[in-house]
Amino acid sequence: MPISRSREAAYQILRRVESGRAFAVDLLQTEQISKLREVDRRLVTELVMGVLRWRGDLDFRIERLSGKPLDYFDPEVATVLRLSIYQIRLLEKIPKAAAVNEAVELVKAARKRSAAGLVNAVLRKCEPAPNLRGAAHQGLTEQVRDWPRRDPEALESACRSLPPWLLERWERHFGPEAARSLAWLTLLTPPTTLRVAGGAPEEIASELTREGIGVRRGKCAPQAWVVESGDVRSSQAWREGCIAIQDEASQLVGALVAPERGQRVLDLCAAPGTKTAQLASALGSGTLVASDLSVRRLRTMARLLRPFPDPLRLHLVRLDATRSLPFGVEFERILVDAP
Repeated sequence: MPISRSREAAYQILRRVESGRAFAVDLLQTEQISKLREVDRRLVTELVMGVLRWRGDLDFRIERLSGKPLDYFDPEVATVLRLSIYQIRLLEKIPKAAAVNEAVELVKAARKRSAAGLVNAVLRKCEPAPNLRGAAHQGLTEQVRDWPRRDPEALESACRSLPPWLLERWERHFGPEAARSLAWLTLLTPPTTLRVAGGAPEEIASELTREGIGVRRGKCAPQAWVVESGDVRSSQAWREGCIAIQDEASQLVGALVAPERGQRVLDLCAAPGTKTAQLASALGSGTLVASDLSVRRLRTMARLLRPFPDPLRLHLVRLDATRSLPFGVEFERILVDAP
């Protein structure tokens, strides 16, 4: 049985992320992923980000279903199990049989054929979590925010998914109840949010609506619009570079820099370039230096950034921002949004 391209791609991305060799946000924007069909790209993103968000609970499920400690499994096998348990428990449109069968094939392709029987047995004992499925993919409605009050098991899954040190810090600063609520909210699938990069926001929104794409204003960032329905990548505004996908919280960070035309701006730890593009649009003219430690991430960034007007001088520079900076000029604005 052949392995679907989307699951194979998700597995490869997760292996690289788990080995500490790359960031998911970069790997999801490679040319290899961009060549997939839209439906496959969406599934790859859902699988990768979902497994990373719920990893703590997925590891708990692996141990519970197998009766073995997590370190019993080879890293490749553990990744396949996480990927498959996430599909079975949290994705409605993927049949359990398909998830199990492809997991067995993935293990074989990873040269761990001896583990195929164990993987099959573990996953056959895994059952869907219908209540959790509905809540995790509905967006931030009031009903979803209050879900843990009606489903304590969902809250326990959320708390297990966070790194223990982070949950402990939140409990110390905000109290146990607020910390657990935050744990739940961090695991919900975020809505697609747009930043208007060119043109009047209201006109862009009207244009999107005419193309069958439902949007509403963001709550805080002035250029933010939240997508409620439709595919923004098929819109004219997307093709012309008038909109960009960027979380509202990220937009607020860029807005706080507030660059003025003609200034020199330094963006440290700039990859993958989302806020760099926002700063460039706001700056209009002047000099923008975007730096990162990784040459590979800078190359991806150069490929993804759209051309900017001639008055703006954009320079991509590899440097280690923990050391003395090599510039002989002063910058009016500096952004450090460290990973």
